[in-house]
Order: sequence, then structure tokens, then C-alpha cells
Amino acid sequence: MLDEQPGTGAEVRPGYHVDYSLAMSLNKGEQIEWDVDGQKITRLTIRGEVSRRDMIKGVYYSCIGMRENGYRKVKIAPIWGYGDKAIEGWIPANAVLIVEIWVNKIIRGNA
Repeated sequence: MLDEQPGTGAEVRPGYHVDYSLAMSLNKGEQIEWDVDGQKITRLTIRGEVSRRDMIKGVYYSCIGMRENGYRKVKIAPIWGYGDKAIEGWIPANAVLIVEIWVNKIIRGNA
């Protein structure tokens, strides 16, 4: 973990539905951009389930235990990211990722 601001309130658990934001860059500093409705953005807000099926492994494990309004900045090794698979024009194979995660709101828990 590179940085953390703990946040308050409920704690994220596997299976919870969460509104969270991500910013990603390559280890060498190049910012990852997403194309949303024809606009390039560097911070993507997602509403979804915290699950290994829907997230790269490093983001999934980094989210667990965060609290609402919390922030984490983590370095994700290739084995916990996209591994040896490149995403053409976006993320090279074996990329080390720097990921910033903001938990905006826990929408509901799973139990």
C-alpha cells in the first residue's frame, strides 16, 4: 500500500454493492484513460458488486476492509492485475499498475 485515508462508516466486504472510483496509471507514471461517451477521463466511477469475478484481483483485495469515504493507493503486480495479457492500446503485458481507489458509498451489504 502506498497511501491510505481510512474513511468512516460501514466496511466493504465481499459481495457488497459499492459506488467506488478508480484512477490507474502504469508504474512508469503514464495515466490510464477511459473513453466514456466520447470523452477521455482518468477517474472512473463504478457502481457494482465487490467480487473477484468483476474486478482484477489486486483491486478486489484492496477494496476489502475499506470504509465509506476511504481512499487507498496501491501498487499492483502483474499477477494481481492483467498478468501477461496485454489490453491493446491500453495496458501492456506484465504491467505494474498504480491504482487509486475511493469508496464513495456502500449501497447495500450481502447479508
